[in-house]
Formats: sequence, C-alpha cells, structure tokens
Amino acid sequence: MFSQFTIHLRKLTAAGAFLSLNICLYSHSGYAEQAQSEQQLLKPLLSMEVSRVVDGDSLYLAGQQRQIRLWGVDAPERNKPGYWSARRVLNNLINNQRVSCFPKELDRFGRIVSRCFLSEDRSGVELNRQLLERGVAREYCYFSRGFYGFCD
Repeated sequence: MFSQFTIHLRKLTAAGAFLSLNICLYSHSGYAEQAQSEQQLLKPLLSMEVSRVVDGDSLYLAGQQRQIRLWGVDAPERNKPGYWSARRVLNNLINNQRVSCFPKELDRFGRIVSRCFLSEDRSGVELNRQLLERGVAREYCYFSRGFYGFCD
C-alpha cells in the first residue's frame, strides 16, 4: 500500500508540475504579447504631421491614436496660468512641419512619452528643449534627471 501511495503521489506531482508549467507558460506568453505590442509602440515614429496640439507638452501625430507626451517637459494644464502661451509656442514651433518623435516609454495613461524633433532624425530642433529654453514649460526633473540642465 505504501508503494502504491508513493506511485500515485509521484503521478500527482508530475501532473501538478505539468499544470504549473502550462500555467506559467500561458501567463508568460500573454506577457510576451503585451511586451511585444508595447515594443511596437515604442519604435521611432518618423516624419509625421501633427494633427493637433493638445497643450504645451502633448500632441497627436497624424495616423496615431495614442497621444504623444513630450518627455522631460511639464507645461501648465488647461485653466492654469501659462497654458495658452505654452500651447501657442508649441504650435508655432511645429508650424505645419513634419515632426519625428522618438519614444522612450508609455506612461500610466497610455500616452507615448517621446523626444520630438523637427527633422527625420535627432539632428533638428528638439521641441522638448525649445519649450524649456523659451520659458513656457519646466523640466520634469523626476523623469529627466536633469537631462536638459534646467533642474536645481
């Protein structure tokens, strides 16, 4: 009886291990699919027209459903002092030009956080830096870690 119990337990253990492995693989494949789709979103979005400027640090590119959030920049929100001037500066910088955005991450709201340039590569005018230099936005030091040099 003891040997029968041991064999039965071994079968249960093997079945449990198989079940655990399948659950583990299934959950990892779901994670892998999510990570892969996020990686797709983080590929460079090159030379697109801006369909709409939301505020001084957010915009939409033509053909993109997700909002682009400028990395390292914090501009005033709607109904706050400076909102309209920050939005106007961003609009004037873009001035119907094509914009190239290079994503860094997705934020908690699903926006594509990016550095955006007025060129097909990173050699042109950077919108993020221009907003800081023109004084209509502050450097978002928590995320940028002083990258632009405007943090205290």
